[in-house]
Amino acid sequence: MDRVHSLSPATRWGMIAAGLLQGLLCYILLEIITAHALPAINNYMVYGVMSSVAISITLLFAIERFRQPALWVGLALVLIVVCAMGWWVSWNFRGIDSWRLQGALIVYALLLLVMVMLMLPWLQARLQTGHFRAGYAFFYQCLWQNGLSLLLIFLTLSLVWTVLCLWAELFELLNIGFFSWLFLETKWFFYLSTGLICALVLILARSESRLIQAVQSLLAQIARGLLPLVALIVLLFMVTLPFVGLETISTRISAAGLLNCLIWMLLVLVAVVWAPEKRELPYPQGLRYLVRVALILSPLLALLAGWAMWVRIAQYGWTPERVYGALITVISLVWACGYAFNLIRRWQNPLPVQGRFNQCVALFMLVILILIHSPVLDRYRISVNSQMARYHSGQTTTQDLSLSMLDEAGRRGHAALRALQQDANFTSDSERVRTLNTLLGKEQPSSDEVIDRAFLQRNIQLASTDIKPDNALWEQILIRSQEASACLSAQKNCWLLAQDLNQDGNAEWIYFNLDEKRIIVFTRRENKWSSNASVWNFPPSIDKATLLTALEQGQVKMVPKVWQDLSVNGKRIKIDYYSDE
Repeated sequence: MDRVHSLSPATRWGMIAAGLLQGLLCYILLEIITAHALPAINNYMVYGVMSSVAISITLLFAIERFRQPALWVGLALVLIVVCAMGWWVSWNFRGIDSWRLQGALIVYALLLLVMVMLMLPWLQARLQTGHFRAGYAFFYQCLWQNGLSLLLIFLTLSLVWTVLCLWAELFELLNIGFFSWLFLETKWFFYLSTGLICALVLILARSESRLIQAVQSLLAQIARGLLPLVALIVLLFMVTLPFVGLETISTRISAAGLLNCLIWMLLVLVAVVWAPEKRELPYPQGLRYLVRVALILSPLLALLAGWAMWVRIAQYGWTPERVYGALITVISLVWACGYAFNLIRRWQNPLPVQGRFNQCVALFMLVILILIHSPVLDRYRISVNSQMARYHSGQTTTQDLSLSMLDEAGRRGHAALRALQQDANFTSDSERVRTLNTLLGKEQPSSDEVIDRAFLQRNIQLASTDIKPDNALWEQILIRSQEASACLSAQKNCWLLAQDLNQDGNAEWIYFNLDEKRIIVFTRRENKWSSNASVWNFPPSIDKATLLTALEQGQVKMVPKVWQDLSVNGKRIKIDYYSDE
């Protein structure tokens, strides 16, 4: 058959429209986020962008006809679940901003994509067969179809944008900058074209089966060659382990991760090679026994991974990464036990039962991923409670307590940091207090305090009152409200200093953020202020206290050059300018 299923012209045009609308919506929402300098995790992002992307992916992968009520019920359920998880993510980080939150947002987006891909086979079964349980063969084929379609989208986007970049650069050689402006500088073109390409690739992948079947057959053959090798590694590892001892595993930091990787590689390869239509593994008898024995031993590997994980938890307590690792280990153990039990119980033909069990494991993974973004398995609550309990019980010393982990753990982590400010034992060391104050200095002001020009004028100190910044400079700093929002007059952590750095008779403004040890130089060009240079690296002898004293006493001076450096207490601070103008 040349086609998996027929998509009507109306459905295809609807998919194209959905892709374009998704691109337009992402463009509008991200422009709003940029214009208001919102933190990485905000309502527009977690409710608008994430929810709409999840719904669009579900729609484009699953739709058969727009008039199917089950489709809209499924989309509504996806919206409810994603919004509920988004609310929990937003609640965890409300009032807190840091560049580290971008990493948390990326992890959430990737996990959301995994959740949608795990959910899709059941919705596709309901739309195509009228039942949620359409059998393991249908589930198996849907996973292949969806996974390869996603891979094809990434590949096509990479190729298309490579061609467009080449197009733009070639015409730049002819001094024609229109295409460079259109492809590389206009954000609306990027989002609209990306949405359109995704829709077109999915229409192609869902309409033409030979494309997917050819890639599936190739990857299945590669997996068929790798499976005996992985099974041999499992057997050799298990045979060698008694002669080496468990103590060797406990001394390795990544032991649980390596063992889980081996288990998942074995189980995924078996699931790929042992297709639903095959009664037996497609190998000679010797290799079949090799793979079967490796599967029977796989629960022992999962138990070893769990033991290695527990050793680390007992030594250092829970962290968000260890919560992830523990849940992955639980899934590995359940999946491996299912394969081993079915092989022992039904040696001749275990696949019918194992197929249903594989579906249950996928559903189990989906439930765990949802619960991670809920109060039930909140990794930040578990980690903060564990670390603070160990600290108060004396198991963790003040030197070993991870402030960076608490800083990244949302509102619970910052509540723990504020509690440490009142802890006499912790505050006995001035360096720890300085680090703690720096971390807490990144907190956003109260929700009723607006970051505007008046806020900046109240909280940014002037090194000299002889010259006042004009409104244009305040507006330029206001663009960086994500950084300036941490400025507090009580801490004297942000300063402005006027200096004529290029000896042109006009003063530049130098912005100091003492908490981040950062300097930004603003210069005026064509009646507009813009950042022209920045400093991140300071001499080791210059800390926040030294900078603060120098600014208060007027000891920040220029060191002569065409574009000059700064001197604090005789120590030169080199400014790396963006240009030599």
